[in-house]
Amino acid sequence: MRIDSDGTLHARMPDLFALARLRDAAYVTPVGNADCGALVEGLPGLAYAAAERHGLEARVLPLMFRNRCKRCDSNGQLCVIGFYNNLEVVRVADFVTLPPAAATFARAVQRSHGIYRHRWGDAIIRRLELALMGSKVLHLDELAPLSKYCHRNFCMPGNTHTLPNGKVRHFELAAVG
Repeated sequence: MRIDSDGTLHARMPDLFALARLRDAAYVTPVGNADCGALVEGLPGLAYAAAERHGLEARVLPLMFRNRCKRCDSNGQLCVIGFYNNLEVVRVADFVTLPPAAATFARAVQRSHGIYRHRWGDAIIRRLELALMGSKVLHLDELAPLSKYCHRNFCMPGNTHTLPNGKVRHFELAAVG
């Protein structure tokens, strides 16, 4: 488990390790988000190529979309759904020996130098790896709905909800104070 030094707990937090183990989750995150445009330039292509090589396109395609807004260019910005990792619970054993598709992707990321050229973040890379691994990712409010974690001036969870049709409702972070 990792929590940023500027993160605080404002309500009782249950044993996230035990709950994640019970639900067979490889990763727990407070809320989802998306990185778009220059922040992911080239990264979706690497993830898709790794997925395609191993016949796993269906694992990464749902994480990619075009942000169509009035201020964006005519094609919209390419976005990748990820999550905030200022609080995270990780089943480390899942990352010791990566499955072939995730290993292919990790090598491609390393060779591309995109972490330096485009400032790809560790959270978005880890999200794509988890998808390629077929790992279960849960949001904090699914495991601990009564907990309240705050990072700087924003409190979570209670902001990410899976609808009955399986889609995730967009969230808004609640400001503190």
